[in-house]
Amino acid sequence: MKHEGLVFGKFLPLHRGHLALIEFALEHCWRVHVVICAADESTGGSETIPGEERLMWLQSHHLLENRVKVHLLPYDEAKLPNTSCLPANFPVSRADS
Repeated sequence: MKHEGLVFGKFLPLHRGHLALIEFALEHCWRVHVVICAADESTGGSETIPGEERLMWLQSHHLLENRVKVHLLPYDEAKLPNTSCLPANFPVSRADS
């Protein structure tokens, strides 16, 4: 296997589906980067569980091995809104237009 994989999400909270996705990536990649997207109070966001805590959840999980690298990506919700919370009529620009 030569490929590196990327799994990203909020992991708010971490659940079996997240772990299954990481395990699937490990079946196909020699290394998997897991990125925790966090817009908690430290960045002025509204998420109730700090990104640092979610980072510890993933780092301490016994199913993860040394081929998994966990990263924390703090972001500002004012600049990068949570798309699952956007209204249906939110204007979206297309890259090909």
